Amino acid sequence: MAIEWYVWPDDDESFYKIIHKPAGKMWGAFDVIGSKIHPMGDFDNGIVPDLNEPHRVYQTRKGYRVFYTGRFNPPFVPTLHEMWDQGADKSYLKNAKHRKYYAARVTPKYTDDLVNNPGSSYSIVKLVYDTGDAHPGWTAFIEAHDQLTNATGQSELIV
Repeated sequence: MAIEWYVWPDDDESFYKIIHKPAGKMWGAFDVIGSKIHPMGDFDNGIVPDLNEPHRVYQTRKGYRVFYTGRFNPPFVPTLHEMWDQGADKSYLKNAKHRKYYAARVTPKYTDDLVNNPGSSYSIVKLVYDTGDAHPGWTAFIEAHDQLTNATGQSELIV
């Protein structure tokens, strides 16, 4: 079941949740996969941080999504500060700090993309590369994310 306007409770040890975000002024309703133990960053500036650790990079509509797969449940706020220094999207980081979890969109945000391209298959992200040995705690999360986003499919659009 999807959850609206969710702030992660301090005592909730769930691995991840699917969270429903209501429509905003500029976009429609969409879902995100959220986790407070799987660090992931949003890099809308088109630059992938130079990481010397296991990680997974996805192309998004505006830039890149990075999973820090060598880390599992690292200290939350220091990890956000590190992402800040690496050039992650500032709005994403501020929202993550407020809601107490990392999040990645898994459904379309803009319905115009689908209306204007009828019959096209789409992905939310496309896997660009995966490097290093991921912590085993990432396995189920990556499987859920990649299935929900069609990250490894042969789709025509990234929406």
